[in-house]
Amino acid sequence: MKPPLSYAQLIMDAMAERQVDKITLSEIYEYAARRYAYYRSSKGPWKNSIRHNLSCNQLFKRVPRKNGEKGKGSYWTLNDAG
Repeated sequence: MKPPLSYAQLIMDAMAERQVDKITLSEIYEYAARRYAYYRSSKGPWKNSIRHNLSCNQLFKRVPRKNGEKGKGSYWTLNDAG
């Protein structure tokens, strides 16, 4: 059964648990799968929904990696203006 929280709340919970101001997409996926059985077993489109929320929800802002910083993709943070 899908947890009764929005994807935006799931993303904010992942940030809060890590106690960081920025987080990667893969860290959000890892949090969701670790915290909720639904995301461990579900083959549904939940990852697309998380990406959509990050991109379209004004609560979140993409933060590019610094030049030479290792890793894949950008970071995501809460948008101060959101």
